[in-house]
Amino acid sequence: MSGGLLGPYLEKGEWQIQGSFNRYTSYEPFTESSIQQAAIAADTGPKTGGGSLNFQGAYALTRRLNFTADVPIGLYSYWNFPLGGKRYEMKTHGLGDVVLGGRVWLLNTEKSTKQNLALQFALRLPTGDSNYQVLYPNGLGQDIKLRAAKSDVQPGSGALGLRLAAQGFHRFRHFALYGNALYLFSLKEHNDTYSILSTLNPGGPNAVPANVRFNAAPDSYLYNAGVSAPLLKGLSFSLGSQIAGVPSLNVMTGSEGFRQPGYLVTLNPGLSLNTNLASYFIGVPVRLYGYIGQDFSGAQQTANLNKTSLQFGVNFHLGGKKTIK
Repeated sequence: MSGGLLGPYLEKGEWQIQGSFNRYTSYEPFTESSIQQAAIAADTGPKTGGGSLNFQGAYALTRRLNFTADVPIGLYSYWNFPLGGKRYEMKTHGLGDVVLGGRVWLLNTEKSTKQNLALQFALRLPTGDSNYQVLYPNGLGQDIKLRAAKSDVQPGSGALGLRLAAQGFHRFRHFALYGNALYLFSLKEHNDTYSILSTLNPGGPNAVPANVRFNAAPDSYLYNAGVSAPLLKGLSFSLGSQIAGVPSLNVMTGSEGFRQPGYLVTLNPGLSLNTNLASYFIGVPVRLYGYIGQDFSGAQQTANLNKTSLQFGVNFHLGGKKTIK
């Protein structure tokens, strides 16, 4: 498995704890697949960025059945935009939405040492603040007061969600293939936080159509696959590709509310170092393609997509009876 992926197998009673840091910035707004170069040249586009910690854990109830947890913490996120001729920055931080669930390996883990497939069922809890407020004016640069930050930088979604995922690997003599697929079904159409359209409108939220007055609680998805191979003793290299995005429509609920649907395709090179104490990994995802599309009503949206980011972290194995896998 590549660095940063939990697994593949834990012994009964064993814990795997992983902490990772992600830093990103973006100054390039997309409309469909086109970067808005005019906005960049005129310095009228949004600037976004942030840094976050993500703690993941797994506990082996048995070798095949594991309890999993995902705890994201936003250290800082910002959305910077010119209003009334002056740039204002919305900066937020805090606990994100915690995800709790279970993972089961479909094949016998004692016999399937070279390949297997796991399924995960998890519940996203609305533990993050979805109505984080900061000081900024309306769209005319007037009436500075506390308003809801843009949905991009809100720590939480304000909605329960059901997350289904699959994780698989196949080991060959000199390398291994890995893949992951994840879809998060939101169980709520929108939350009760005013959208950026509402907070910037000089006429207030009631001047904005009801179907985009509040932030949507959208579904989301992520798929990645790649190859990893050893370089030196304890050191391995991985190269994969990932697609992550937000669809225009929710599967289990209605789809009203403000959202900026689209997806980002990245190339993900990485290195991992395994020691007796822990495993360390670093990755530098690079954008290959980006797309921002239309919302539920057919309105074309524009939003920033990361060009590059930096990820690094460490994971530990604690407890359990160690065996050769």
